[in-house]
Amino acid sequence: MLDRVSKFSKDELVDLLLREFVPVAFDQFYQRQRNDAEGEFYRKIASQGPRKNFKRTTQGCYVADAAGNLYGFNNNFGTERLLEVTRKALKEFNAAKIKIAPTKKLKRGTSDPKFDRTIAPGAVVVQVNSKVLYPAGTEFANEHARIFGTAISRDNLWVLPKELEDLSKGKLSQSLAFRIARFHLVDNTRGEPEMWGKDDIRQLEMEVLPGNKIGGSVYLKTKSGKRGYQAKLMGFFEIDDATGALKRFDLVALGEHWGKSRWVANAAKGKTPLAITFRLAKKNDIAFTVPPQGTKGWMKPYMSPVSD
Repeated sequence: MLDRVSKFSKDELVDLLLREFVPVAFDQFYQRQRNDAEGEFYRKIASQGPRKNFKRTTQGCYVADAAGNLYGFNNNFGTERLLEVTRKALKEFNAAKIKIAPTKKLKRGTSDPKFDRTIAPGAVVVQVNSKVLYPAGTEFANEHARIFGTAISRDNLWVLPKELEDLSKGKLSQSLAFRIARFHLVDNTRGEPEMWGKDDIRQLEMEVLPGNKIGGSVYLKTKSGKRGYQAKLMGFFEIDDATGALKRFDLVALGEHWGKSRWVANAAKGKTPLAITFRLAKKNDIAFTVPPQGTKGWMKPYMSPVSD
């Protein structure tokens, strides 16, 4: 979020990237660990930069060619610095490209299944957004704090076929309720949050109400009590009678959140209102195929949130 609002908010940089480059965005957590051609290609590029320890984050902006030659790296929030690195990289590439041998087409080969995140056949993608609702007129310590404080996060929820079948019968699956609570009722507006554990779910009530409504409440709190979220939930869903497809899934969680997680700092003091919304994702959305953040560790807990 901070990158999009700071680094990529300058038209000159965006125009240059669109005109002269092929922009690619991905989570380096997967690429730096993958034991396949994709991982090898990424590590070839990253190893030429300052972050060569692939057991730790290699986050940053890399400028490379199709042969894997690195021309520039940047990992700060300043637009001017990234623009400078990008211009220099383009100049060096243009000067060197006549000396570069034609790049052979890469063979993808077999993907590393440990880091593959493929949605189950028949499952549905639901877009999830969250926002901290600071009062109007709130003063932030600096511009970065303001960007984080006003950010709207984005994630995807997977609703599995059996859960869709239950919805069509007027029932909300326990697995769907737990997946929403553990992996999506989180404050991810400032970075990558820690997900809730099973024991952090102190109270969870979600059910289908008359009129295809969904209602309920949740109380989440860590063992230490330093982080938590208590909220009410209300929403609507609609099933196509002819096809059984999910036509509508609108859900809102609204309550108070407190505390910070390991990788998400700068939380407000005390409790702050946090709103989280769910709605069917559009298949032509660029983020439609992005796997849920909750699958980043192991897939099994996300797919079976009640038992794992």
